[in-house]
Formats: sequence, structure tokens, C-alpha cells
Amino acid sequence: MNAAAATDPIPHTSAAGPTRSMEASATPDDIKSIATHVGPSTPDGQVPVTFDAGASHGKSSTVSCSYSLGACGSTTVPTGGQSGVPMTLTFTAGWSGSFILTDCNASSQSDQAGNTCNGGTASSASSNGPPNPPAGGLCSSDNGSTATFSWSQPAGVGARTVVSYNLSGAGSGNTGSTSYSIPVANDGVTHTLNVYSVDNYTPGEQSAGFISINCTDPAPPPSISASQGVTGTSSIGSCNFISQNCHWLNFTLSANFPTGNYQWQCITNGVVSYTGPTVHFAAGGSYGFNGTTGYCIWGSGTEAISINGIQSKAVAHF
Repeated sequence: MNAAAATDPIPHTSAAGPTRSMEASATPDDIKSIATHVGPSTPDGQVPVTFDAGASHGKSSTVSCSYSLGACGSTTVPTGGQSGVPMTLTFTAGWSGSFILTDCNASSQSDQAGNTCNGGTASSASSNGPPNPPAGGLCSSDNGSTATFSWSQPAGVGARTVVSYNLSGAGSGNTGSTSYSIPVANDGVTHTLNVYSVDNYTPGEQSAGFISINCTDPAPPPSISASQGVTGTSSIGSCNFISQNCHWLNFTLSANFPTGNYQWQCITNGVVSYTGPTVHFAAGGSYGFNGTTGYCIWGSGTEAISINGIQSKAVAHF
């Protein structure tokens, strides 16, 4: 037995295995210092941001944005990192909430020591969008000569504020005030004003929705309309003879005339010429000579009738 062979084995070299490269040594560094830069002139839905990107530790560096409704943009940065990286994110117009920026290095998970993407950095933003419609909506009237519509300024959307209002319906044009007045009458008519918000975007953006404010004029006061009726004779007004060419007064009470029992008076040429007995008068009723009796009769000048303190216009005889 050779003792030297037992203690000095023959040298041996194994065959080389497949080459394996390490693309990344670690997970991409966290994104820091996210700042949003939204102003009134920023287009709807867009949010410009800046951030500091660290080293990606991989063959590339892609920063992606995500939010509750999906993706919101991506950009590439140098693998060694960069400060103040500009990026424009895209959200739904008028959206407000949180988003996440994540850096991925595009390396194969099996070929790196860390993760392909970092855990993401959260921040928040509010994008611009069409303004909200005005809030509230009130009407006031000063005894039937003027109706004033008023409303409240809504909260702005994103970085914008509401600066004026477009009007339609009972008004038109644009106003910077939160009120608008129109002349009215005591006629019970309802006026409707539609009000849209306009923001400080250039050119001003109008709200999709609007508020409608109704103003109803005070009802007209009770009234009596009168006209010349048929010829006749009567001791009322001293029209005793046909030759005097006297006519009875026809009159109609307005629908809002208070129904009740009242005395009535004939007004001839502006002077009370006769006071009749108390009789029943109904709202909306029409009266005159009924073939047997009548109310006021006159032969020249003017004639009116007064009931419950409400007097008709004077009717000229012809």
C-alpha cells in the first residue's frame, strides 16, 4: 500500500455552472417630498406634482401613480435618483382624496436581493373641476313693486373659487352679486330665476347644475270692474224719464273679493249720490239691471260703485 497516495489525493476542478447576473441589489428607495401644485388655471382633473426619487437599485426606474379609481400617471427617472421630479397626475375632474406614488426598477424578482417595487408613498390632492351650483335660494318682495332673488356662494372645487353667476329665466346676463332684483306688480304672477355658478378659470367655467328660485308676486287686491249697461229709469240717480237717456251700471267683483253682506254706494261725478241697503255679494259675481231691479243708474258724466270700501273705476256715460 502506497502511503503517499492516501494522504495526497489527485487535484480536481469541477465544470463551471451557468452565468447569473444580479440586476438589483435592493428594493427601490422610497419616494419623498411629494408636493402638489394646483392653481386656478390648472386644467380640470390635472394635478402637477414634484417629488424626490431615490436610487432604484435596478436597470430602470418608473414611478407610477394610483388612486381609488385606477391609474393616474407614470414617468421615468434616472436610476440613481433625482430631486424635484416634475409629473402631471390625471384624476377625475373635481376629485379629492389620496394617491400613491410607487417606484419600480423592472428587474426580475429572482435576480435581485430586494423587491421590484417599493411600498409606495401616499399623499393627497384635489383636482379642479366645474363649479358647484349656488346654494340656498330665497325670494323677497317689497309689497309688489320689486322681487329680489338671493342665494349663497358655493364652495370652490380644487383651487378655484366661484366669482360670478349666469342667469336665465326671470333674469339674464352675468352678475357678481349673490342677489338679483326685478320689477313686479300685484298680479299673482310667479317668476322663476335660474342661477349657475361661474368660477375663476380662464375663461370662466360654468356649473353643470343650477338652482331655480321662484318669486310669486302678491295677489292683486280685490277689485270691481264696471261698464255701462242697458237703458232704464229709476229714482236712483234721479233718472225718472226715458228722455233722460239713463243707463244702468254693470259691474263684476274680482275672484278674490271677500264674499259677504255689504252696503253699496253710487258715485256720480266723484260724489256719493246714493247709498243702497245691505245685500249679499259673492266673489266673482256679476251684477246689473236684472229686468226688475238694479244698482246705480246715471244719465251723464261718470258713474262708479263702492262696496265694502272698494270702488270701481268711474265709467263715462255715452
